[in-house]
Amino acid sequence: MTKFKTDPFDCYQLYLALKLHFKPDSNYDFFQFRGKTSASAKTLRGRNDRFFFEKLAHDYRRDDLIGLFVSNLLFDRDMWIRDFLTREATQRFKNRESRMIALTKIVADDLTYLCREHGFIEAFKAAPYQHPPVMQELMRHDIQLESFVIFNNLFGLSTIYDRVLQDDAMWRNTKSLVVKYAPFVEYDHSRVEKELETVLDIEEEPMST
Repeated sequence: MTKFKTDPFDCYQLYLALKLHFKPDSNYDFFQFRGKTSASAKTLRGRNDRFFFEKLAHDYRRDDLIGLFVSNLLFDRDMWIRDFLTREATQRFKNRESRMIALTKIVADDLTYLCREHGFIEAFKAAPYQHPPVMQELMRHDIQLESFVIFNNLFGLSTIYDRVLQDDAMWRNTKSLVVKYAPFVEYDHSRVEKELETVLDIEEEPMST
C-alpha cells in the first residue's frame, strides 16, 4: 500500500488554493479560507494529471508542499502541476528555504547594497513614470523579493507608490505579488529592525515622499 506524507486530495486543494491566492485579479485569501476550495475528491479522481498530485503527496509533508508551491508560483503564477516535480522546482524550493533561514542577514545586506548604490533616501524615491531604484533592483534580481516585502512593511512603500505610480502596470503587478506573498514571509520584526538600524547607523531622517 502506498504511503503518503500528505493526503493527495489535500495536495490538490493546496495547489488550487495557492494558485487562486497568487492570481493577480483574485480576491481569494489562502489564510482566510485555510487553504480550502470548492474542489471535491471526485474532481481529483477524474483528472488525467492525478498521478502528479499523488507523487507530490508521497514525497512532501503539508508544510513543505506549501513551501514548494509558493516558491514556484512566485516564479510562474500559471505553473502546471507536473512542473513542480522538476529539478528546477525543487531547487527553487530549497533556495527559498535557505533564504528564510538567513532572512535577517539577507534584508540587511540588501539594504546595504541599496544604500551603497543609491543612498537610502534615493533608493526608495519614486517619481511619475519613473520606477524607484528599489523596484528596479528587484526586477534585476539584485535584491530579494522577501527584502522588498519587509521594506514595504517597514516603510509603507505601497502607499507612496500607489499615489506616484497610479497608472503604472508594472507597479500594479509588483504590488500584487508583494501583497499576496507578504503573509508567507515570517520574520522577527524587532531583530530585523535592529539590524536595519545598524545598517543605517540609526539614521532618523524620514523618507521623502
